[in-house]
Amino acid sequence: MIQNVEIARLVVPSNMSPVTIAIVEAIKTGTPEQTLTFDDLSKSIVNYAPAGKTLENGLAHNLYSAIRYCERVHHVVWRKQCGETAIKCLTNAEKMEESESRAARSRRNSTRAIRVLGTVDTSDMSDGQRTEYNTQCAVHGTLAMFASGRSIKAMAARKVTKALDMTELLEAMK
Repeated sequence: MIQNVEIARLVVPSNMSPVTIAIVEAIKTGTPEQTLTFDDLSKSIVNYAPAGKTLENGLAHNLYSAIRYCERVHHVVWRKQCGETAIKCLTNAEKMEESESRAARSRRNSTRAIRVLGTVDTSDMSDGQRTEYNTQCAVHGTLAMFASGRSIKAMAARKVTKALDMTELLEAMK
């Protein structure tokens, strides 16, 4: 079981590295549109980073762990800027764009999984394997359907103002 420890007045899981903890401390109070360069972040980890390691060379996993931790615990969303050595705290509009991008990615991944599952020969499968196959087909088919542009437009047309329960979701998809 992972226990929490207090390091520098920051309660974190005990399996988090000191470098990650230092990055969390630097980014946990981010404000929308704030940008931090890797040089800014390097100043906060200088006492913890192994010799010769930088955010660009060997410590990127610490940065991404800290970003995920801050999303989960502090509700602050950071993303690395493409082509730059900086991270940016996202605005609400950028968070929505991120969500739309992830929905499209989910649809593409599920569609690809369906294509792969279509090549499976079920004739020599045991009943358990066939059940697992059918379950995977249903899961990926449902994900692809709900993440499709048509489904998203159908929900938008209903002017959804709250999270829908399963019955309402299925009704919206008709």
